[in-house]
Amino acid sequence: MTSTSVKAPTVGIREQMRNYQLDPKLFRKAMVRGTVRRWAWLLGTLVVIVPIFFAAASIGTPGMTTYVPAALPLTALALGFGVALSWRRQVEAARRRWASFELVVSENVLRRTVAGASPVEILRPDVVAILERPNDGLILVTTDRKRSIVLPPQLLGYAELRDRLVHWRPIERTRWGGIRYIFKSSGASKSLPEAFSTEIREVRAANTKVATPVALLRRRPTFGRLAVVGWFSLILLFALIWIFVPK
Repeated sequence: MTSTSVKAPTVGIREQMRNYQLDPKLFRKAMVRGTVRRWAWLLGTLVVIVPIFFAAASIGTPGMTTYVPAALPLTALALGFGVALSWRRQVEAARRRWASFELVVSENVLRRTVAGASPVEILRPDVVAILERPNDGLILVTTDRKRSIVLPPQLLGYAELRDRLVHWRPIERTRWGGIRYIFKSSGASKSLPEAFSTEIREVRAANTKVATPVALLRRRPTFGRLAVVGWFSLILLFALIWIFVPK
């Protein structure tokens, strides 16, 4: 098994470090793939929920069956309109995150910066597991579940990064992510950051991009929030019909 103990640098820290950024040519492809996934999830949920509503309407309140056919298209139209309005903002926000994403890796320290999120620093002893999910890249699971991150395959030099990290932990292929490891996480780091203070400072200094502070970013509605609001609105609509339509 590959050793996970901390190794003393054989050369200077600077010489061992490498910066990784996302390939700008793959942004459009990643956006299309993400959008298809979201809509597939939304349509799949719709296929499950609609028959339930029709069944409930026909059993509980016969009068509701006359409102269901009209209510469903109106709700879907409202949800789709909300998604369309937020689409441009979503694309702009994703483009900023894509362009600002930077990963700096040294012998024992990994630091990720991206717009809209606080920098994440992971020390080699804190890594519980490294998982590889098909088409989604590497998942670094740490002792602190809040610092477990995903390293996408669209990174320039992804193969080299994978070869570096295999010396931290053996890479396991999975289809379900790191749920079983995350539940075992203590929620706190067990390593001693002061033992890596010099290396951490060097890694921080190697960042070529400065992410936008989280406090300065305006929170905008995401696809997920819009979907949740849409489904709650649909449930509320049917509840009102159930109450006020004569039985």
